[in-house]
Amino acid sequence: MDFTDVDARGPENLSGSIARFAPVKRKHALIGGHADTLYVRDHEWEAARTFLIFIDRSRSMNYSSGKHPQKSDHALIMGLALADLLVRSGERVGLIGQTTPSASRQIIDHLAEALLQPITRDGDLPQPLPLSKKAHLVLIGDFLIEPETIEKTLAEFDRDHISITLLRILDPVEIDFPFSGETELLSAESALALEIGDASEFATHARAKLKTHDEALHQIAQNHRAFFITHRTDEAMTQNLVTLMTHFAQRRNAGALRAHG
Repeated sequence: MDFTDVDARGPENLSGSIARFAPVKRKHALIGGHADTLYVRDHEWEAARTFLIFIDRSRSMNYSSGKHPQKSDHALIMGLALADLLVRSGERVGLIGQTTPSASRQIIDHLAEALLQPITRDGDLPQPLPLSKKAHLVLIGDFLIEPETIEKTLAEFDRDHISITLLRILDPVEIDFPFSGETELLSAESALALEIGDASEFATHARAKLKTHDEALHQIAQNHRAFFITHRTDEAMTQNLVTLMTHFAQRRNAGALRAHG
């Protein structure tokens, strides 16, 4: 399989997400983009880096406000696309705790096969594992959990002084809270329901809570020198993929300068 295009139209399930990566003739082209198409430039790296990706598959990721794809769809597509782009750049990629890092051009097939396996651990974050100092951990999810839990996990991984990237995926409703009138909130993780009364009045409180949570995540990322980026499911995925690949290239170049300095 090959990475062809990425846009804001998402499939309905995991199998559909994976099916979007149709086999095509491989191209060698510059990073660039027309509409929702993204290609990656081939780089002559001195040594391959190892990227370990985690994709949150907890129930909160199945949320969609209706006309937008589920967060899980965007997470899966962006995770697989990122893996393909990294391999094309000469890197090794794997799913943390699931697959051995590989530089195979069939990386999407390998990762998709692993993702189709039943979930053995329904967690918002990966189980901390010892990693090499040259490893780069990429966490993809909504991170709608207590900041203290995220801090603890990153601290465990940061003991090995690895590079960390956080790709947060949110539905626009979770950011804007555009409701009004009598509203009931339903939990994505349980059968709990909360009557909040007039949603327009509750919205101020909801936005304030999200702002506080957002500030906490940015502080945690700063504490652990992690790169933090937010993607909305009403946005095309291309720009954030370009941003991530640019960041990884800059880190590679900075490391090369230190090595030769």
